[in-house]
Amino acid sequence: MRSLYVLFFPLAMSGAFFPIARPIVSAALARTQDPELALAAFSVLLSLTTPLISPLFSIRQIVTALCVDADMVRRLGRVVLVLGGVATIPLLVLSIPSNFLAFTEQILGIPHAIAALGPPAMWLMATSPLLTIGRAYYQGVLVSFDHANPIGLGALFYLAASTLGVFGAVYVKIPGAVAAAVALLAGNAVYVLTVWWPTRRLRQGDHPRMPHRVDDFAEEKRSTRYILSLYRPLAVSAGLSACLEPVIQAAMARTPETMTSLAAYPVCISVIWLMRTHLWNAQQVVIARVKDPVSYVAVRRWMLSLSLGTTALLAIFLWPTAGDWFFGDVIGLTGQVRDYAWQGYALLVVVPFMQGWRSLYSGTLVALGTTRRIQTAAVAKAIVLVAALVMGVVDGRLAGIFVAVGALLLAELTEVLSLQIAVRRSWARWTQAA
Repeated sequence: MRSLYVLFFPLAMSGAFFPIARPIVSAALARTQDPELALAAFSVLLSLTTPLISPLFSIRQIVTALCVDADMVRRLGRVVLVLGGVATIPLLVLSIPSNFLAFTEQILGIPHAIAALGPPAMWLMATSPLLTIGRAYYQGVLVSFDHANPIGLGALFYLAASTLGVFGAVYVKIPGAVAAAVALLAGNAVYVLTVWWPTRRLRQGDHPRMPHRVDDFAEEKRSTRYILSLYRPLAVSAGLSACLEPVIQAAMARTPETMTSLAAYPVCISVIWLMRTHLWNAQQVVIARVKDPVSYVAVRRWMLSLSLGTTALLAIFLWPTAGDWFFGDVIGLTGQVRDYAWQGYALLVVVPFMQGWRSLYSGTLVALGTTRRIQTAAVAKAIVLVAALVMGVVDGRLAGIFVAVGALLLAELTEVLSLQIAVRRSWARWTQAA
């Protein structure tokens, strides 16, 4: 347990500092001249960029599993560069104002007042794929060679840069969506630089920590084909989950209290992610430490303690007084937007607990070299989410945020249960083969 927490601590720091930026950005936008409009536009931007960015960050699991020497670092680096470049192209096309307005208004049904704020910010957000996959790549290398401390430092610098960026942009009267994009660009750029330098130093000096080539590493695992075959299910799973964000936005646009729901939704989601990201990062510890059924049991016990502690901490803001203080005084929301944000948070408070188990099961499957079942679980999650959203829209009685939150809870539970079944079957086959 002690060694697991030692390895996890820098990742926990990243999980603590990195997601704080989203609520801080929301707090800055809540202090603009038209906070509801700014928050809603920011929510739409995130829903459009996340489907392309989320699959890229899955490369860190593959890097953690395969990065054994300098030769693999170079091979993985080439794959990372190509993937990041390919993902940038659609965002550049979407940044063209006519394309952006046509997609958001005509396809997603976003009101014109919200959509019109998006095109300038999309040009800045188009840098996200390359910065995100670069950060994931360097993070995977550092964890693989047990040098994870710069990851926590990078997250701290990300938080500082994004905070200064968004409040500075708001101070000089830059529109809300553009101010948020400036903050994310500044934070990502600083983070990449922070983790790039120590990664470079692993191969330098008289006694480098990174060997040139490990002879007993299977040759077939060095091929680009193998790397992509292991990565593809993770990318499809993350991309599929991320593509559901525009679906959620479209569903809320077709339910009662559209503007209020679109404004409150990113706030409560950001707060939940604040205590979810470190559990997501714990997946790298699982990949590095799960080798057999005995080690799996030890890691599972560690994950249970981590998930329960996180959920207990989140439960503090279920107390109405604490919730009013945080969403009102700290975040700066008022009226119905504040109430909806707190109520959505109260319903989603169990999501980090489910995330802990998701990381355990997904990390175990990656460690076993079986990633296809992760994709199957993501498909099941998508089906349940879409079905629940359709039912909520057809019913037409609930405000959009409650339709979205209810669908998310059902979808998360479906994915966790699917992954649990996959792990049990994989261990059974592995034991039989051994």
